[in-house]
Amino acid sequence: MKTKIYESFILNTVDRVNTFVSVNSASSCFVDVFRDRYQVDGKSIMGVFSLEVSRPVKVAIRGTEEEIAALDSKYKEVGLI
Repeated sequence: MKTKIYESFILNTVDRVNTFVSVNSASSCFVDVFRDRYQVDGKSIMGVFSLEVSRPVKVAIRGTEEEIAALDSKYKEVGLI
C-alpha cells in the first residue's frame, strides 16, 4: 500500500467540498484530511465540513499505485487540483 500526500489542498467552497467527498466516496482508497491537530475521513461530508476549510488542508491518500493514480486523475478531471 502506498501513500500520496497533498500538503496544500484547497476546499474553500461548499461545491469543492461536495465534489471532493463525492470523488473520494467513489474510490477504494483511504482518504484522510488534516487541519491543525484534527484528522477526519475524506469520505465524510460532516467530517470535512467540521474542519476549518477556509485555509488549505493536508490530504493523505492510501491505496495501490493504480488506485491513487485513478483518484489523482479524477481530482484533475473535476478541477480540484
